Amino acid sequence: MKDVFEVKRSADGGDVLKSINGLLVKVKNIAAYTTNNITLDDSDSGAMVILPGTGAASTITLPTASTGLNYKLVMGAATSSAHTITIAGTFAGVGVDAGVVMPMTGTNIVIAASDFKKGDYLNLVCDGATWFVEGQFVTAGAVTVS
Repeated sequence: MKDVFEVKRSADGGDVLKSINGLLVKVKNIAAYTTNNITLDDSDSGAMVILPGTGAASTITLPTASTGLNYKLVMGAATSSAHTITIAGTFAGVGVDAGVVMPMTGTNIVIAASDFKKGDYLNLVCDGATWFVEGQFVTAGAVTVS
Protein backbone atom coordinates (compact mmCIF):
# COMPACT_ATOMS: atom_id res chain seq x y z
CA MET A 1 0.00 0.00 0.00
CA LYS A 2 2.82 2.41 0.79
CA ASP A 3 4.07 2.40 -2.83
CA VAL A 4 0.67 3.60 -4.04
CA PHE A 5 1.20 6.91 -2.24
CA GLU A 6 4.87 7.48 -3.01
CA VAL A 7 5.35 10.40 -5.40
CA LYS A 8 8.64 10.56 -7.27
CA ARG A 9 8.45 13.85 -9.18
CA SER A 10 6.26 16.74 -10.10
CA ALA A 11 5.81 17.89 -13.68
CA ASP A 12 5.04 21.44 -12.52
CA GLY A 13 7.56 21.57 -9.65
CA GLY A 14 4.70 22.24 -7.20
CA ASP A 15 5.51 22.75 -3.54
CA VAL A 16 2.91 20.17 -2.45
CA LEU A 17 4.68 17.36 -4.27
CA LYS A 18 8.07 18.60 -3.11
CA SER A 19 6.77 18.45 0.46
CA ILE A 20 5.39 14.94 -0.01
CA ASN A 21 8.77 13.85 -1.35
CA GLY A 22 10.53 15.43 1.64
CA LEU A 23 12.29 18.08 -0.43
CA LEU A 24 10.90 21.03 1.54
CA VAL A 25 10.83 21.72 5.26
CA LYS A 26 7.80 23.57 6.58
CA VAL A 27 8.89 26.88 8.12
CA LYS A 28 6.80 28.89 10.56
CA ASN A 29 8.39 32.31 10.96
CA ILE A 30 6.96 34.05 13.99
CA ALA A 31 7.59 37.69 13.14
CA ALA A 32 6.59 39.04 16.54
CA TYR A 33 5.00 37.82 19.72
CA THR A 34 1.57 39.35 20.12
CA THR A 35 1.23 38.42 23.80
CA ASN A 36 4.84 37.31 24.42
CA ASN A 37 3.55 33.74 24.26
CA ILE A 38 3.41 31.20 21.45
CA THR A 39 1.00 28.29 21.23
CA LEU A 40 1.97 25.53 18.81
CA ASP A 41 -0.71 23.24 17.48
CA ASP A 42 -0.86 19.94 15.62
CA SER A 43 -0.84 21.66 12.22
CA ASP A 44 2.60 23.14 13.05
CA SER A 45 4.08 19.64 13.48
CA GLY A 46 7.11 19.07 11.29
CA ALA A 47 7.88 22.76 11.10
CA MET A 48 11.03 24.65 11.85
CA VAL A 49 9.64 27.42 14.05
CA ILE A 50 11.80 30.54 13.77
CA LEU A 51 11.47 32.63 16.92
CA PRO A 52 12.03 36.38 17.29
CA GLY A 53 13.56 38.15 20.28
CA THR A 54 11.11 38.40 23.16
CA GLY A 55 9.48 41.57 24.41
CA ALA A 56 8.80 40.08 27.85
CA ALA A 57 9.13 36.76 29.64
CA SER A 58 7.53 34.23 27.30
CA THR A 59 5.94 30.80 27.29
CA ILE A 60 5.90 28.38 24.37
CA THR A 61 2.90 26.08 24.79
CA LEU A 62 3.07 22.66 23.16
CA PRO A 63 -0.07 20.81 22.08
CA THR A 64 -1.33 17.81 24.01
CA ALA A 65 1.23 15.05 23.69
CA SER A 66 0.52 12.87 20.67
CA THR A 67 2.69 10.31 18.89
CA GLY A 68 4.72 11.80 16.05
CA LEU A 69 4.32 15.49 16.79
CA ASN A 70 7.63 17.24 16.19
CA TYR A 71 8.99 20.77 16.11
CA LYS A 72 12.35 22.44 15.67
CA LEU A 73 12.52 25.73 17.58
CA VAL A 74 15.25 28.03 16.22
CA MET A 75 16.22 31.52 17.37
CA GLY A 76 16.07 33.81 14.36
CA ALA A 77 17.05 37.07 16.08
CA ALA A 78 20.50 37.96 17.40
CA THR A 79 19.30 37.00 20.91
CA SER A 80 16.10 36.21 22.77
CA SER A 81 16.38 39.67 24.38
CA ALA A 82 16.43 40.30 28.12
CA HIS A 83 13.65 37.85 28.97
CA THR A 84 13.30 34.14 29.70
CA ILE A 85 11.44 31.59 27.59
CA THR A 86 9.68 28.68 29.33
CA ILE A 87 8.37 25.45 27.78
CA ALA A 88 6.34 22.97 29.86
CA GLY A 89 5.93 19.24 29.17
CA THR A 90 7.48 15.91 30.03
CA PHE A 91 10.98 15.99 28.55
CA ALA A 92 13.84 13.53 28.13
CA GLY A 93 17.02 14.03 26.16
CA VAL A 94 20.35 15.80 25.99
CA GLY A 95 21.66 19.13 24.84
CA VAL A 96 24.97 20.79 24.19
CA ASP A 97 25.47 24.02 26.10
CA ALA A 98 28.66 25.88 25.01
CA GLY A 99 30.26 22.53 24.15
CA VAL A 100 29.19 20.78 27.37
CA VAL A 101 26.72 17.89 27.11
CA MET A 102 23.86 18.26 29.59
CA PRO A 103 20.79 16.22 30.45
CA MET A 104 17.47 17.73 29.40
CA THR A 105 15.08 15.65 31.48
CA GLY A 106 12.26 17.17 33.51
CA THR A 107 8.98 19.05 33.11
CA ASN A 108 10.17 22.61 32.45
CA ILE A 109 12.72 23.94 30.00
CA VAL A 110 13.82 27.50 30.77
CA ILE A 111 16.02 29.43 28.36
CA ALA A 112 17.78 32.25 30.21
CA ALA A 113 17.39 35.91 29.27
CA SER A 114 19.48 36.91 26.23
CA ASP A 115 20.99 33.38 26.00
CA PHE A 116 19.00 31.99 23.06
CA LYS A 117 21.30 33.14 20.23
CA LYS A 118 20.70 33.19 16.48
CA GLY A 119 20.89 29.60 15.22
CA ASP A 120 20.51 27.96 18.66
CA TYR A 121 17.80 25.30 18.53
CA LEU A 122 15.65 22.73 20.30
CA ASN A 123 14.27 19.65 18.50
CA LEU A 124 11.16 18.17 20.10
CA VAL A 125 9.65 14.82 19.09
CA CYS A 126 6.74 13.22 20.97
CA ASP A 127 6.14 9.49 21.48
CA GLY A 128 2.63 10.07 22.84
CA ALA A 129 3.67 10.81 26.42
CA THR A 130 7.23 12.18 26.46
CA TRP A 131 8.78 14.95 24.39
CA PHE A 132 12.24 13.75 23.39
CA VAL A 133 14.43 16.81 23.15
CA GLU A 134 17.85 17.68 21.83
CA GLY A 135 19.31 21.13 21.61
CA GLN A 136 22.39 23.15 20.96
CA PHE A 137 23.24 26.49 22.52
CA VAL A 138 26.34 28.63 22.07
CA THR A 139 26.13 30.28 25.52
CA ALA A 140 27.14 28.48 28.74
CA GLY A 141 24.21 28.16 31.17
CA ALA A 142 21.66 29.09 28.49
CA VAL A 143 19.20 26.37 29.45
CA THR A 144 17.98 24.69 32.60
CA VAL A 145 15.61 21.75 32.74
CA SER A 146 13.86 20.87 35.99
